[in-house]
Amino acid sequence: MLMISIICLHWATCLELYIPLAAGRVAWESSTSRSWLSSDYMKKRDTIVKRYISSLNRATTALMSSSHYLHVNTTEDIILNLLLTILGRIGFIYVLAQLLQLMTTFDSTKKRNVREVQQFYEYMKYKELPYSIQHRVFEYYEYYQRNIERNKMIMSQVSPNLREVSARELLLHEYEEMIAKVNLLRQLPQPVLSEVLTLIKSEIYLPNDPIVKSGSLGDSLFYIRCGTVAVMKNTGEEILRLSKGSHFGEISLIAEHERRLADVIALELCEISVLKRSDFLSILSSHANLLNRLQRLALTRLER
Repeated sequence: MLMISIICLHWATCLELYIPLAAGRVAWESSTSRSWLSSDYMKKRDTIVKRYISSLNRATTALMSSSHYLHVNTTEDIILNLLLTILGRIGFIYVLAQLLQLMTTFDSTKKRNVREVQQFYEYMKYKELPYSIQHRVFEYYEYYQRNIERNKMIMSQVSPNLREVSARELLLHEYEEMIAKVNLLRQLPQPVLSEVLTLIKSEIYLPNDPIVKSGSLGDSLFYIRCGTVAVMKNTGEEILRLSKGSHFGEISLIAEHERRLADVIALELCEISVLKRSDFLSILSSHANLLNRLQRLALTRLER
């Protein structure tokens, strides 16, 4: 709306200046012309910038249906300013309608969100959950609604064909950093990679939630989309921290019976993309040569 308003105002300014000129009634030095361009006020405007500003002032006055400080005497001036006055009223009604619609949308969305949050709190009170659990559950709910649920809602509104194409392109864009950092994913051909990406699930972990336990069987690749996790020894000593863009468990996609060597705990609210080995191998089951090559790469990396 802002761009449209600026363009319309600019064109109105140009019309205010050039229609009297095109009508052939103006000579800047003439003292007998009735056009506003021949007034003493305009004769003092000796540059195009000054004339443009004066025309802008006159166009704005016409669009706002205000009184002109220079007379409207000629036929072309009368017709032009009448048209600009009508267009200005129509434009004002249009902008007002758009703003009201926008405010209504924001207000309805806000009311719906407030109503959902109230219902959510009432449900947790009904279940008599402790306050600490209520806080953790609501933190999870708020993040899920703001990020994951919104993406699902947007994709549900498009046509099936567009949804299929958009989903594939969105997945490639969404997991672009993950693909660049996980060596096994970089080795996959494009068609296979697209299938694998559809099997990645997003999981949300709250602060102090265990993500991986030491000694458990490794069966998934974890990629940190947001948040920070701590890698801990069995004794509780922190080894290192991993943040957004880091990953662990890549070897688990290929190697069987690998045990986790450390605990991984969320230090803050984390969204983690998880690819399970069973899903990964189900896609590669029909690509034996590719699977063998990935296993050799994984073995080389594990030895290194």
